[in-house]
Amino acid sequence: MQNTENGILQENILFRSPSYAAAFVIGGHVNGLTEWKTKDGVSLKEIENSEGN
Repeated sequence: MQNTENGILQENILFRSPSYAAAFVIGGHVNGLTEWKTKDGVSLKEIENSEGN
């Protein structure tokens, strides 16, 4: 089964971590907590840290 068509994911895929999801997109090892960002440039790690306060 093909997951993408013209670079667009054609089905939902559940990843075990943000890093697995980021690695799928980038095609290599990456820290998902620092690479996933909002449109305003706030990383997932920053969001997690701010919610813990």
